[in-house]
Amino acid sequence: VVGGQPVDGALDACQSELTTYAGHQETSRAVSQARRLAASSCSLTEGIEALGAGWVAEETLAIALFCHLRYPGDWAAAVLGAANHGGDSDSTAAVAGALAGAVLGIGALPGDWVAVVEDRAGLLALADELWRLHGACGGRPCG
Repeated sequence: VVGGQPVDGALDACQSELTTYAGHQETSRAVSQARRLAASSCSLTEGIEALGAGWVAEETLAIALFCHLRYPGDWAAAVLGAANHGGDSDSTAAVAGALAGAVLGIGALPGDWVAVVEDRAGLLALADELWRLHGACGGRPCG
């Protein structure tokens, strides 16, 4: 998605790549289930419960992905959805925020949330450096 590929295309590519690794089955199943549930009429609570509690990596990824796909243009809704369940909600919310942030960019984050982040300037400088190293903006900071 960082390169501008739509989320569905990126997920297809990731799922294809996953199959090249031994032991991919649980993660592949979890990602497929998250995608199916996000496209269904189930409630947020029902979807998260079907995916697990987030105590293992594939459940955390699936819940985060489900919440992002359920709220594709709303960073805060995806994060809050991933945070409000009885499992390992800090992990699921962190991954949902990272995924939604990669797709939507920093402008999608609520300004009042960003304003209170400790060492915001340092984190933004680090993000610009990582982006520069990635080369996605011709070696220039993109922000």
